[in-house]
Order: sequence, then C-alpha cells, then structure tokens
Amino acid sequence: MIEELDEVEESGIKEEEKVKVNEENKEMEVLEGIVEEKKEEDNLEENKKKFEDDLEENDEILEVNLELPEDLEINSMKLKKPNEVYIEMYKSAKNKAKLAKKLAIQAYLESKEIKRTYMLDIEEFMDDDLENLIKNNENEKMENDM
Repeated sequence: MIEELDEVEESGIKEEEKVKVNEENKEMEVLEGIVEEKKEEDNLEENKKKFEDDLEENDEILEVNLELPEDLEINSMKLKKPNEVYIEMYKSAKNKAKLAKKLAIQAYLESKEIKRTYMLDIEEFMDDDLENLIKNNENEKMENDM
C-alpha cells in the first residue's frame, strides 16, 4: 500500500512538473514573439531613416520609363466627341419635355373629367393659358394629319 501511495505521489509530482514546464514553454513563446515584433519595429525605423537620408542626399529628378501593356486597347478608354455629348443631352432634355407635356395634358383632362362628372361651374378658376396650349396642340395635330 505504501508503495502504491508513493507511486501516486510521484506521478502527481511528475504531472505538476509537466504542467509547469508547459506553462514555462508558453511564456517563452510569448516573450519570443514580443522580441521579434520589437526587432521588426526597429528594422522599420532603421529603413525609414535610411530612406529619409537617401532622399536628402539625392535631390535629383529620376527618369522613369513606363512600358505600356500589349493589350492597350482593352485597358484604354475612349472619349466621346463633344457633338455626341451635346446630342445626348438634347435628346434627354427633349424626352423630359415630352413626358412633362404628356403629364400636363393628362392632369388637364382629368380635371376636365372631374368638372364634367360633377357638373361644376367654376369658370373663374380655370387656367386660360393651359386651355389655349391644349387647343393649339390639338390644332397642330389636325394640321399635321391633313
């Protein structure tokens, strides 16, 4: 029995030693990582100082030759001619005007329908300019049809 207790105590001590050794190894790894990071920071600072010194010594303009890639057409962009841009702007503005005119006519016809449906007599509130515009538009359509 005593021998078994001694063996258990020895194995417990060995396990504690193993745990301590593992903890010490982990601490060493962490310390080594910190030392390496510090060395890298020092190297960066040294390189920065060297670069700044080189810039101060060399105030000359360096000539650099850039080679264009073979597939230049793929990587290039083409500019539109000014006339093309102006034509697109004109078409866009004209389409907006047509849409606004169509919406105005629809709104006017809707107001006329409301007036007719509910038999409203509100001549004083009517917009004469809009009615004249629509009448002129109707006259133009009739003239174009002839």
